[in-house]
Amino acid sequence: MSRTILIVEDEADIRLIMRINLEDQGFQIWEAGSAEEALELILTQRPDAVLIDLRMPGMGGKALVDRLKGNPHTKNLPLAIISAHASPTTIEWAAKQGCTEYVTKPFTANRLLEVVEKLFVQRSST
Repeated sequence: MSRTILIVEDEADIRLIMRINLEDQGFQIWEAGSAEEALELILTQRPDAVLIDLRMPGMGGKALVDRLKGNPHTKNLPLAIISAHASPTTIEWAAKQGCTEYVTKPFTANRLLEVVEKLFVQRSST
């Protein structure tokens, strides 16, 4: 069973931490430093799940989520938001968009793994 996760995060050090923690658990990790790069990878490579930071230069995470959920080929792709910025409005928006989880930074390795496991449960039920 494929277990590929795309990490969409503009901060390289955060991507590294996430990658190390998830690779240690057997996941194959792809990385994108921007939403634009992520969109291209998602449409051409088809990861199993995506972790998305909201605030990035250029197209932000919200626009990426909107585009993925609006595309019939990616609308069921399991997504989780991982962001340092959480407001009730943003958390509500993410839930309405169908994002599995909303995680605030900083997070623990255990919390990251918990979120990823939920993404794969969601994937198996669609």
